[in-house]
Amino acid sequence: MSDFGLHRTTAAAFLCLGMLSNAFAQPGVSSLYEELEREYADIIAVHLTGGICPARSPEVVERQRILANALANASATGGPKVLVFAVTANSLENVRRLNEAGAPRLGDNGSLLHAAAVFADPPMLEYLIGIGFGVDELGGAGGPALMVAVTNDRLDNAAWLLQHGANVNSTDRWGVQVLRYAMVCRDQAVVDFLIEAGAVPDDKTREVAERLGLRLPR
Repeated sequence: MSDFGLHRTTAAAFLCLGMLSNAFAQPGVSSLYEELEREYADIIAVHLTGGICPARSPEVVERQRILANALANASATGGPKVLVFAVTANSLENVRRLNEAGAPRLGDNGSLLHAAAVFADPPMLEYLIGIGFGVDELGGAGGPALMVAVTNDRLDNAAWLLQHGANVNSTDRWGVQVLRYAMVCRDQAVVDFLIEAGAVPDDKTREVAERLGLRLPR
């Protein structure tokens, strides 16, 4: 284990790698579902090329558009992960339609809220919270959605989550603070954002900040 309580790869990268590895694990599905899986896997793969703390690139946005268009022909019974495909495509219209038709609310190495925190926008978060997803639930991931938002350059989503009850001092399953995860990005603005939201660094987080040259309040 490193100073972050994990290898250099962040929880967000584990989330995305898990999503990618699972993308083709559904035998016996329709050709449309296979197409959706391919488009979904392409989004994850392109996103991962951004390295540690990747921003949403124009190529990801274009691939989201392609996936959203393909989802127009998908049904709620067309495959187990159609809803996470729609969330990852940032297609609120398709998410609403598929959810109301009874599509499984299955995430991929995390809840639908985790996928939305990385790939969608605040209106998607609002919808998912409205249908019962908990703002701090782990949903099979190592940490809450806030953690993946701040390590994927999605401070817009992080701000929304905090405004709607997310715990800025939450930790992963092993006690590593969100603030310490954010330091993987080595971006003082992200650290300042969390401190201003009320994050209180523990001793280990302070030690890591000092080693990385990041400023924390005394």
